[in-house]
Amino acid sequence: MAHGHGRFYDRLTGDIQNAEEHMTDIKRMEKPTDLICEMCGKPLVIKWGKHGSFIACTGYPDFPSRSAEADLEKLEKEIAVRRQRTLKDIATHRGKIEARYETELERLEKGIVARRVEHRKGVERLKNIKARNAADLEKLEKRTIERQLNDRNGIEHRLESIQARYPQMNQFYDLDLRDIADGVTLSWQRKEVSARIPASCRSTCRTSTKLT
Repeated sequence: MAHGHGRFYDRLTGDIQNAEEHMTDIKRMEKPTDLICEMCGKPLVIKWGKHGSFIACTGYPDFPSRSAEADLEKLEKEIAVRRQRTLKDIATHRGKIEARYETELERLEKGIVARRVEHRKGVERLKNIKARNAADLEKLEKRTIERQLNDRNGIEHRLESIQARYPQMNQFYDLDLRDIADGVTLSWQRKEVSARIPASCRSTCRTSTKLT
């Protein structure tokens, strides 16, 4: 009896190996269609899965959306870090300017009260203090613009690197790098497909539609 079981399992193992070598892998099959994906311009095909047949874009496997979105999210974090760093630097310099201005005004006021400073000279000195403060604030404004411009150039370079890494990115995403009051901001979202296929298929090239 044990010998019979051995022959049975040997035969079963052989049948399984034969099936693995010769059985058609329906999940890898695809049937061409005359439809074109309006997202990337590549042909749409009919594929089969565990839930039946569906329409799929042949270009989807070529675009690693998760990796691309991870890079965009990293860039968003970098923008936030750059913006906070610039704001902190500007706030520090502004604080020093204001502190010096208030100190000089206080010193002048004490001199006038103690009559160590003549009224005419006091007026002239006040004018000089205000002029120096205005010049310092103007320099700070230029420094702010330069910092924000450097930040923008750095972000643009990073975004160009990401787009070079994923040549199809602009076909799949709307990217918007814009200036705001305290720096730049990046917004992005997936484009909607308006392909000639059912509405349930209009999100990204990986979207598939079950055929009935």
